[in-house]
Amino acid sequence: MYKEKRLSLILFDDEIYGYLDTVKEALTLFKLHLGKIKSLKILKEAYNPFRGQYRAEALLRSLKEERVDDYLLALTKDDIYVEGLNFVFGLALPYQKLCIVSLNRLFSEDERLYRERIYKEIVHEIGHLFRLEHCNDRRCIMYFANSILDVDYRVRGLCKKCLVKLELLTL
Repeated sequence: MYKEKRLSLILFDDEIYGYLDTVKEALTLFKLHLGKIKSLKILKEAYNPFRGQYRAEALLRSLKEERVDDYLLALTKDDIYVEGLNFVFGLALPYQKLCIVSLNRLFSEDERLYRERIYKEIVHEIGHLFRLEHCNDRRCIMYFANSILDVDYRVRGLCKKCLVKLELLTL
């Protein structure tokens, strides 16, 4: 019998509740359903005062116990980074089935564009949870974005190659 796959959602900022429709839309590509939604305070210990950013991996590791569904997505308005990079839009830990997306650098006064960027980054990080790697096709949503221009250039979906991979990985 087919078991519906669910994704837990952690919100580090209550304002993000206004983007639940964008989250739900992103989940449809992976045939995921929204599970438990929870608001939490961001982990202070993950903050690096010298950079003015949070360590993305530390945030995710602190959320291991919060994953009550098949996968977990955390959303924050704070800026995040990983060692070796100035910032990241998001990070996934596929083996723990955890990912995080920061809305900080995605912001636009144009609400439609802002939602589009949020959608793309959520799909990108969930793609990693499904074992999709970065793609060489700059238009593919799985292309690694070094800047907001890269995010904007990507299309809303997977290229044919990544779509085939996703289908094979989810058989």
